[in-house]
Amino acid sequence: MNSILGSDLSCTDDLVIEDGDFSVVENTKCLFQDLQATFETIPADNPDMPFAGILKPRLMPNDGLSVEKTRNVYDDALSSDPRIKSDSIEIDEYEKSNGDIAFAASFETIDNQKVENFIL
Repeated sequence: MNSILGSDLSCTDDLVIEDGDFSVVENTKCLFQDLQATFETIPADNPDMPFAGILKPRLMPNDGLSVEKTRNVYDDALSSDPRIKSDSIEIDEYEKSNGDIAFAASFETIDNQKVENFIL
C-alpha cells in the first residue's frame, strides 16, 4: 500500500469485507472516496475533525449568484486537497432532468492522472 494518492479502507455506507479481510481502496479510488466524504460532511459535524467538510446549500435556487457561490465552495474544497493540482480544476454546472443544478469537476492529480466529469 504505497500510493502517492493514498490508500484507505473501502467505505460505501459500511466497511467492505472481502475474503475475510477489510477491502482497501488506493490511488484515484481513495481520492474519490475522500472527496465524496468531504462533500457529504457539514463543518463541525465530526467532533474529531471540526474543520472537515464543506458548507453548501441543501436546496439551491437556480439564480446566477447562488450557482457561482456553490461553484466557489467546490473549487475551494478541491483546491485544498494536496493530491489535486489546483491550477487544473474546472467546475461545470449542468441541469438535471428535474431542473435542479448539479456540478461536475475535471482536474489533474499530482501524479498527472486526468479526471474528467467527477460528479460533485
